[in-house]
Amino acid sequence: MNEAEEMRVDKWLFAVRLFKTRGQATEACRSGKVRLNDSPAKAAKPLRVGDTVSVRQSPITRTLKVVGLTGRRVGAKLVTDFAEDKTPPADLEKLRLAKRDAGDSGHKKPGRPSKRDRRLIHRFTDPGPAEMSANKNSVVGGFARAVFIVLCLGVMLFVDWLAGDSLTKKLGIEPRSLGGLDGILFAPALHGSLRHYLANAAPLIVLLGLLFGNSNYKPWRSLGIVWLLGGLGTWLIGRPDSNHIGASIVIFGLVTFLIFVSVFLRSWRSAVVSSVVLIFYGGILLDVLPPLLNSSMKENVSWEGHLSGAISGAIAAWWVRKK
Repeated sequence: MNEAEEMRVDKWLFAVRLFKTRGQATEACRSGKVRLNDSPAKAAKPLRVGDTVSVRQSPITRTLKVVGLTGRRVGAKLVTDFAEDKTPPADLEKLRLAKRDAGDSGHKKPGRPSKRDRRLIHRFTDPGPAEMSANKNSVVGGFARAVFIVLCLGVMLFVDWLAGDSLTKKLGIEPRSLGGLDGILFAPALHGSLRHYLANAAPLIVLLGLLFGNSNYKPWRSLGIVWLLGGLGTWLIGRPDSNHIGASIVIFGLVTFLIFVSVFLRSWRSAVVSSVVLIFYGGILLDVLPPLLNSSMKENVSWEGHLSGAISGAIAAWWVRKK
């Protein structure tokens, strides 16, 4: 505490937390919103213990009695050691309601954009070479990861061929069987034949590349959600005495993820990706229907895996929404 007998009005108002900054307190004095002992007070006017300070804070006027002086801003719990609030409780309630209503509006006051706002506007309208290069590198890196993952699935196919298809027989998803639970982890990485693998390879590279090309998608976490929830759903709803394998679970999950994620991220880049995926891959969503509703569905095709993957993709998209 400062033992001086007097101090500037603006400094004291800032110290007792009536204003967030010293500059705001000074401006209030200049605009005639501050009175000291019922007289207009300039920012440099000295005040003493026992003086009364009135401050216009729309829609009321705050009245404070000076009970102490301090040379620094104090914590909220210590304000009463330096200022005694004489404002009527009804006025304080009116001020509280006014602040609450202003906060509930959900809109920033109009004015000049902040430095961050200007940077985002510039980034959207005219991305610089550095950002374009970073985006390009992220896309290239994303597709490189996608190719690597698909090649790993090819290695799994080769190993399974050497083992006489023992992996697909033992590690597929067997619905509602405890022995088939391990298929939730391994089934999307297994394929019954080279033709099966090649049919999934191209869309998997494209969709995984788009996923890993945007860090806002939280790619590894999203892929994990699609992989595990899609497998779990297949295990729950799959036909009895069946064995489900193949990356189509992941493919359908990535399609719905990339389509729906723009709704939650609300960015132009994700919106463009969603539109492209919807145009080129949206048609495959018909294959989530069972043969009873889709006459073109073959009996040996896992529509249960397609449906479970599609649902898991929508869940993963919701999971990466902006908080």
